[in-house]
Amino acid sequence: MSNLEQSGRNITMDRKFITIFLAVELLKKKVTTVGTMLSDRRDLPTELHPVSLKNAQPGTVRFAFTEDTILISNVPKKGKVVTVLCMQHCDMKVIDDKPDIILFYNSTKAGVDVLDKCIRTYSCCRGKRRRPMVVLFNLIDIAAYNA
Repeated sequence: MSNLEQSGRNITMDRKFITIFLAVELLKKKVTTVGTMLSDRRDLPTELHPVSLKNAQPGTVRFAFTEDTILISNVPKKGKVVTVLCMQHCDMKVIDDKPDIILFYNSTKAGVDVLDKCIRTYSCCRGKRRRPMVVLFNLIDIAAYNA
């Protein structure tokens, strides 16, 4: 059993909502977070951006650490970069070209995917370019789904 599975309060988040600042605030409340991030976010180190991994071979994994945050950029296939944020210390094992954290995220993301599928079917969204509007419409969709 990995260290991630031993956590009592762990949240799996979608790439639209997770930020390093939010994950740090949740950690202060003793809630750990695992989730994919948008690869072009400003708060990511430049070494993890897709531009720096453009010519990387499939199976390339880069790690970035702080005292309570682990960021991982994985190249599963040519031209695709997956960035994952983990707020819990764990082993940095790589199994079959995938880090243990990504395997854990894949095993726990079912609830996020089901909610996204339901919201996509009945959505109030319209064309939008500003990030606050994306968050607002997504929150309205989630509230309507929960109602």
